[in-house]
Amino acid sequence: MIIAGKVITSLPEIIVDNGLFFDTHQPDQLATCMKQIYSDTELRKTLEQAGLQQSKKFTWQKAARIVLSAMEEMVYENKLNQPVVV
Repeated sequence: MIIAGKVITSLPEIIVDNGLFFDTHQPDQLATCMKQIYSDTELRKTLEQAGLQQSKKFTWQKAARIVLSAMEEMVYENKLNQPVVV
């Protein structure tokens, strides 16, 4: 997994230090990132390994647990504070 991401999205939080970043308003920056990844074998291998490791932190099971937990918390808080209106 090789990553180059936009600076102005949530991608920096996901990519962390495991990729290259570019400004979407500066196409030359994207081109530079692509050239670096293509031409630098060591960089490409490093990003690939780091990206694979980082991707293991994001699973559908983990996302489902987070959403379920938030929903359970909202239901619990609702039971304590207000009657449910149907």
